[in-house]
Amino acid sequence: MPGPILLLTSAMLVYSLIIAWFKDIPDMEGDAKFQIKTVSIRLGAEKVFRFGNILLGLTLLSLSLICYVWPLALNAKIMGTAHLGLLMALYSVSREIDLKEHSEVRNYYLFIWILFFAEYLIFGFAAGVGA
Repeated sequence: MPGPILLLTSAMLVYSLIIAWFKDIPDMEGDAKFQIKTVSIRLGAEKVFRFGNILLGLTLLSLSLICYVWPLALNAKIMGTAHLGLLMALYSVSREIDLKEHSEVRNYYLFIWILFFAEYLIFGFAAGVGA
């Protein structure tokens, strides 16, 4: 599998896990009522939120650096700059979330989806410009 495809697939796997975890945070009351054992129910919203953000942050940091150490057909400056920008946005927005406010959690969930789709744009642009 070509390196850029492997890298994008790995990033999308992380995003998919986090999206699945964060989707359950606003509905923990309903899940508990019907005894659905989601990750959020088992670990708690705070831990899931914190762990998901750490995992996504590490992924974004890795994506910002990997093209400098692993020769890929991707523009390292674009990958580095764009992913550091996403990382700063993630950090900034995540600090403002009150997990008790369902609307804030839902909006944050939608923000993660925006990052997910931005990833495709970044990879496409970085591949189009080349290394």
